[in-house]
Amino acid sequence: MRFKIDEEFLVRADLEGREKMRSHLLSKHENITETVIARSILSRPIEGYFIGKGKRLVTVFASHHALESVTSNIAFLLCDLLLSKSMLGRSNNVDCKLLLSKYRFLIVPCVNPDGVELRFH
Repeated sequence: MRFKIDEEFLVRADLEGREKMRSHLLSKHENITETVIARSILSRPIEGYFIGKGKRLVTVFASHHALESVTSNIAFLLCDLLLSKSMLGRSNNVDCKLLLSKYRFLIVPCVNPDGVELRFH
């Protein structure tokens, strides 16, 4: 499956970088809903992104550990990939439009924002 990665997703995954990825994702796609699902110990928001309209929920959590913050980038890329490919129909035997009609995804790019910030700063 060919997919061009936008440079906005190739940034450091600290708070500032995640904000850049978030802004780019929300400006690029309409079929996404952002919500704050919780707050960290230090009151940082833990955002989740809902995509798809299906009845079954699939959850994806990233950046559990501070040293694995690149998984935030991958979570944002997953959102972008699913939404971008759903506009094109079937690609390499993956029908993202059908996938998003059968499933609803909750993608949480960073469940440990405090740890990630401590790592970078």
